[in-house]
Amino acid sequence: MEINDAYISKFRKFSKENKRNIMIRNSMALLAIAALVLLKYSNFHIYHFAVEIFAAVISFCIFIVALNTYPISQNDFFMTLGIGYVCVGVLDLLHTFSYSDLNVFANSSSDLPIQFWMVARVAELATVLYSTSFIDKKNSKSNYSLTAAVGIAYMVLAMSAIMKYDILPVFKVEGQGLTAAKKAIEYAVAAGFLISLAVIYGKRKMMDSIMFVYIGISILLKVPQGICFTMYLDKTDTIFFIGHLIKIASYYFMYKAIVEIGLQRPLEMLITDLDNADSSIKEKERQRKLLEEAITGNEACYDLIIDHAEDGIAIIREDRVIYANSTAATLLGASDKSELIGRTPYEFLAGEHAAGLKDRFSKLLKEKSRVPFEETAIAAIDGNPSSLEFSYNYFIYRKVPAILAIIRDMTAQKEIRSLKKDISESQKKLIQSQEYNRVLTEFFANISHELKTPLAIILGTVQLISLSKEEHKGIYKDKINSYTSIMKQNIYRLIRLVNNLIDTSKYDSGHMKLNLHNLDIVSVVENICLSVKDYVNSKDIAFMFDTDIEEKIMAVDADQIERIVLNLLSNAVKFTDRGGEIQVNLEDLCDRVRISIKDTGVGIPADMQQVIFDRFGQVDKTFTRNREGSGIGLSLVKTLIEMHGGEIGVISKLGEGSKFSFELPVTFIEEEETAFSQVFEDKVEKINIEFSDIYEN
Repeated sequence: MEINDAYISKFRKFSKENKRNIMIRNSMALLAIAALVLLKYSNFHIYHFAVEIFAAVISFCIFIVALNTYPISQNDFFMTLGIGYVCVGVLDLLHTFSYSDLNVFANSSSDLPIQFWMVARVAELATVLYSTSFIDKKNSKSNYSLTAAVGIAYMVLAMSAIMKYDILPVFKVEGQGLTAAKKAIEYAVAAGFLISLAVIYGKRKMMDSIMFVYIGISILLKVPQGICFTMYLDKTDTIFFIGHLIKIASYYFMYKAIVEIGLQRPLEMLITDLDNADSSIKEKERQRKLLEEAITGNEACYDLIIDHAEDGIAIIREDRVIYANSTAATLLGASDKSELIGRTPYEFLAGEHAAGLKDRFSKLLKEKSRVPFEETAIAAIDGNPSSLEFSYNYFIYRKVPAILAIIRDMTAQKEIRSLKKDISESQKKLIQSQEYNRVLTEFFANISHELKTPLAIILGTVQLISLSKEEHKGIYKDKINSYTSIMKQNIYRLIRLVNNLIDTSKYDSGHMKLNLHNLDIVSVVENICLSVKDYVNSKDIAFMFDTDIEEKIMAVDADQIERIVLNLLSNAVKFTDRGGEIQVNLEDLCDRVRISIKDTGVGIPADMQQVIFDRFGQVDKTFTRNREGSGIGLSLVKTLIEMHGGEIGVISKLGEGSKFSFELPVTFIEEEETAFSQVFEDKVEKINIEFSDIYEN
């Protein structure tokens, strides 16, 4: 941006001429006042007419100056004052032309001019009081249209009240003089001006000092003006003449404050701002020229630095490469940077991409902006496709606008991203491998413990039998039975462990299948519960089975349902002390069946309630734990339930017991209507196997 020096000079000249014109106007105003004084003694009517016209003209000047300087000064005080004084000026003109001597209004009485005078004075007081509220505000975005509308409405109401409805009080009676109403209103208006003067004095620090003095004198003069107009008997009285002189003086000082200060100060502020802006621009231009000279003077050094830059650099003007460094030549497949000079940048791109780049260049040169780095696939000069990053910037090269292209090789960044991705995947696999190894380690530790314990018991029992034979040459029958029972329980335990391992392996390999039949699920579960009732009661644990439906036919694998229920009952018995209780409930949910097994055992910690369904998951993983188990049972139970299309969950509170619930969908399969014979393994044998890790307390 540049500022025309000639324009600034003209503006300064205009400002000086404006000051000179103000001095001339002040001199003319003083001469006019002197002329009015002389005129009073020759023709009072002309004198009075001239005074009122003078006041009305100043009122209109205040408005015109305030309106035209507002865009610069943003002075809400001036604007409000200007709007109000327009109304005052109109009412003063009506006051002037309402005298019967002028014969402007028909049936004009001696009271009519005074009525217009009074409403004008009230309007002036309201204007001054209201405008003082804007002294400490600037650009308040007030609704001046509303203010003007209020002023116009006041004038219309005042004229209607005076000329049509005649509702105002009488202010002068012929032969008697001024009424009390007139005097009271004049005194009230004078008091109001004193109040406004006090308000302005309180805000004097927010005003120009000279303006404060002029406005203060103008408002102060209105007090004796009002008093003078309460003391005359006839309009030719000297006190009436003095009142008008004071009015002229009051308006003159208001003119000085608004027209001179309000107009001259914005001009001075504008000149100061222009001077500052001009100085700032000249300084920036000087610095730019110095920098440009320094760069031009060291062009050889400048080219050397650019030529060995890590990024490729090319300068494009009028769709042609006019400069390129060695790095740009290498990245674009040229043997030398001279191969790039004169080429268009579009020939390295496909058709649609080339057109898009051309549009970008046009926009960039027009807006003087930049295009950030973005990856672009190109066809290099040597014929090899490549992927590079390009950034384009508007700049001035040798005093002419051009486009600076920065080119980056993406190969290293892509390798880094690929390497980071590989590292991330390797870390994930390492974590998975470590977790898998941990699980395997725990599994083998559990299996070793589970195998070692029953084998050690069986071995110890066999040794006791052998020792008894040698010592007593015979074995008591009760000892033989006891030892045989111990061996049998631990053999069952080994069978249970092996069965669980085999079924887990079958499921993992996808060979585990369900043998589904349409059966009465109530009967299946009830038979299982009846089979274990005596065993549970023998542990001094109360046992109860309950159902809300007598029969529910659905497709299930009876053997696997039996295995699920026995496993859950085994856990309930295992973790419930003597005197506890186990409840089995079967609920009909229309399209699903819910089976719940609730105990009053030791309970499960909240943070372990999901772990127990994981393979090899156990609440107590130590080898000194109170209850035996491999950690496979509940995982296998969950698997069998999910194979039926169901789901299992647990609600447990430590020290109060647990409730395992699983739901199965009610489905049917097509099968022959021949009587189905449920051929199951011996339930006693199954119970012995599933309950084999429960030892006598």
